[in-house]
Amino acid sequence: MTILIYQFLHITGIVLIFFGLGGVLMHVINGGTRQHGFRRLVAITHGIGMALVFGAGFGLLAETGVQTPWPAWVYIKIGLWFFFGLALFISYHFVNQARILWWVIPALAELTIYIA
Repeated sequence: MTILIYQFLHITGIVLIFFGLGGVLMHVINGGTRQHGFRRLVAITHGIGMALVFGAGFGLLAETGVQTPWPAWVYIKIGLWFFFGLALFISYHFVNQARILWWVIPALAELTIYIA
């Protein structure tokens, strides 16, 4: 595949991840619980986004010629994306932290963009 296809898939995954996270955080901040009608759809959207981000991200690494041992920024980005994956779980299980995550997640997203 070409770099443009990998970039399109990567950005689509990012949109899906943050679409799901924003919805869940807003739901939890407004007093919602884990028992809601869209829980499965949100989890599927988030999971597909994570798969696209990781798959296309590693494809981009290969297409651009980044070889192992990877530079430090690759490991930092992988760690940040794992955090974004866990953020859905954190927002449901640590309800008191949802307001903090509302601000932390965009800040970490900006850091992820800067590292690239």
